[in-house]
This record gives sequence, C-alpha cells and structure tokens, in this order.
Amino acid sequence: AEELASHGYVVAALDHPYIAAAVRFADGRTVRWAKQSFSSDAEARRLSEQLAAVKARDLSSALTHLGRLDSDEGDSILTGRLDTDRAAVVGMSAGVGGAFQAARTDDRFAAVIALDGRPYDADPGPYDQPVLALTNQLGLDDNPTYLPDLGRALERSTTTSYLLTIPGTAHPTFTDAPLWMPPVPSLAGSLGRTEGHRIITELTIGFLDAELRDRPTDLPGLFAEHGELSVHD
Repeated sequence: AEELASHGYVVAALDHPYIAAAVRFADGRTVRWAKQSFSSDAEARRLSEQLAAVKARDLSSALTHLGRLDSDEGDSILTGRLDTDRAAVVGMSAGVGGAFQAARTDDRFAAVIALDGRPYDADPGPYDQPVLALTNQLGLDDNPTYLPDLGRALERSTTTSYLLTIPGTAHPTFTDAPLWMPPVPSLAGSLGRTEGHRIITELTIGFLDAELRDRPTDLPGLFAEHGELSVHD
C-alpha cells in the first residue's frame, strides 16, 4: 500500500465486518469475527461464495464512498483529488473471490489484481476488466484444482488477463508478514524478507500503470521475467 501510494495511487484498505478479526467503527463500536462452521467441502464452498459476495458489496460501497469524498459532500483532504473512474480492485487469499465478484457486478472498477487466492462465485459470468493474478509455487501439488479454477475465471474476462506463478514465494509473501516472520522458506518463501515484496510491487505497479494510466508497457515481457506466465486473451 505504501509503495503504491508513493507512485501517486490512493489506496483504500478494507476490513470486512464479521470476517476480519475485529473492526472498530468511528462511533466506537467493535464488531468481532463471526465464527463459521461447515461439515463438507461443498458446504465450505457455498460459504466461501456467500462471503465473497459480501466482500464484493463492501468493495463497491467503498468505491461509492471514495466518490463522495471526491465531491463537495465532505470536508476531506481527498476532495477533488480522486479519479474514481480509474480504480482497480485488489484481493488477497480469500479476498480474491470478492475482487472477482466486484468486477463482475460493478463495472466502475477498471482492473483486477488477484494475489494468491481462489475465485469464489456462485453465479460466474463475463466481465470486462483485465486481471493480473499472481500466485505462489509452494503447495500447488497439494491443490490440483486451484490453477484450473483461476484460469477459468480469467477466461471469463472479455479482455487480456495474466496468470503468473512466481518461484520462491509462499502464501504470506503476498502480505507484509515476511517482514516479521521467521525467515523459514515454508512460511516466507525462499526470496528473503524483502525480495518478494519488490517483485510483487514491481509487477503490480507495471500492470496498474498500463491499465489505468495508459502507459506503454510490454506486460508479457515484464511478467515473464519473474515466473511462469499464462496469457488469457
């Protein structure tokens, strides 16, 4: 988020009530995580699809709120400074399902970034935004349906999208966790505490600059430097 902001992007980071560990509202109320239980894989998937739909509505609500901040409705440092016509929606891990559903249901989003997560959607359909999906390499052998599911989601885009598997990364690499976790490859990957971040932010900024700022960029060339690339036209 800090790296994106240093390049001129405004980053809104959401805590989803009842899904995050705890969310504190402006009036002082604190809403804590609501424990979910399931008895089968099918039930777990239905729950994941329902939660993704809630996250998608949260994301759309956040974009609406940013539009209000940009207008004359509020007294904010951001008033008159936001270009909400060029907004990307980003999801990490379980948040990827919400990001894909937000793109399908809200065409105000102009691009999607999916960080190491699976798309969950009870009513999948086409959407018009380009997607950059980044994944880790650890654990793929134990999760044979993950990449095919992700590929099918990318194929529903009406424009070009990208799926990149980055060697040396683990699931926490796509967060700030390696900065404070033990440098154990199974936890933080083999790239060290900062190299994974450097790669992911470079790819993310390259994609956003190309899709939101119309900057000429050889995206396949940029992505292929860092892993195994699939391009979905």
